[in-house]
Amino acid sequence: MEQLANMQEASTVGEVVRNIPRINDALDDHQVEYQPTMIECEGMIAKQPVSVLFDPGASLSYVSPNMVEKCQLQNSKFPKPWLVQLATRAKRKVVAKIEQCPMVISRQPIHMNLNILPLGSYDILIRMNWLGKC
Repeated sequence: MEQLANMQEASTVGEVVRNIPRINDALDDHQVEYQPTMIECEGMIAKQPVSVLFDPGASLSYVSPNMVEKCQLQNSKFPKPWLVQLATRAKRKVVAKIEQCPMVISRQPIHMNLNILPLGSYDILIRMNWLGKC
């Protein structure tokens, strides 16, 4: 119950990730511990290091406004802004995106559409099923 309260009080995506409880399950009389399925790694955009979070619960991919500015990425505004609800239950307005943003993750060059959204302790949040949709 305390972990749930901590998750609801968290204000950034990073804080939520650190507060996700581990799930224990007994399987064939062996205790198995399941880790959260989020993956953290590092990448590069415009020769700038970026911290990346792969999130299976995310329906879209995002980049922080700080990285957009730092890497001088060209953005395009949406015709109509829309709201996204974060894991913290806070809602944020999304007004622009980076189309086909070139980046390198695990030494693999990729291009991906990224919506611009404040992310807290991560520079990029990528939906887990991004393969084949870059």
